[in-house]
Amino acid sequence: MNLEKLIEAGSAAQQLGNYAEAEVIWQRSLKQDPGNAYVYLKLGISLDYQGRTEEAISAYKTATELAPNYAAAYLNMASALADQQRFEEAITAYQRAIALDSSQPHPHVGLGMVLVNQKEYDKAIASFQQAIKLDPQSVPAHYHLGLALNEQGRYEEASRALQQTTKLVPDQAVVYQHLGQMLGNQGKFNEAIAAFQQAIKLDPDNPNLYQNLGIALNAVDRGEEGAAALQKFLSLKREQASQ
Repeated sequence: MNLEKLIEAGSAAQQLGNYAEAEVIWQRSLKQDPGNAYVYLKLGISLDYQGRTEEAISAYKTATELAPNYAAAYLNMASALADQQRFEEAITAYQRAIALDSSQPHPHVGLGMVLVNQKEYDKAIASFQQAIKLDPQSVPAHYHLGLALNEQGRYEEASRALQQTTKLVPDQAVVYQHLGQMLGNQGKFNEAIAAFQQAIKLDPDNPNLYQNLGIALNAVDRGEEGAAALQKFLSLKREQASQ
């Protein structure tokens, strides 16, 4: 099979989620063309999906050595390095990907998430804001911006970022949960209650949501409802412990 056919076969296997099969095809492709950076990138992706992150990083690194201006290879390598908690290396790789192609939001979001792990919140916020400039509909950018602002105690800005997130993805309970907590931190307990209630509609078996709701209800002297919510929290915790 010639290289073009092998690449077609490898791509098809990868799209179907047959990553081990794809890996074999990419290795065969490299025997025919050992200097093909694109194939090394695809090999890295197939290894990444199999949980073989260190091998994936090695493949991505080879792709960048063969093609020093290959932004996609740096982006995938950065993500894999972050997964391995090699944060300084991940930052360098994300910055290289951005330097090569600053028009995509994903590297800015990825860089921001690593910077949050390093507690460099100002830089992280700037990265998320840049991602939003590039793609105002970027859900991860708005969501992680909200979390980063929250870490700095900028609760009003954080809640605005998460309110925007709920407009983009109205079916994610965790977003409403974080929003409710941020509103509660501002003393906006009635709004927090509404957020927690929406989270419960979306994820009714999550005990922590009832605990959050109960605390917020008690804060506005709705003690009977608060007690019922906290009782539900305890009941669900017992159920989960017995499973």
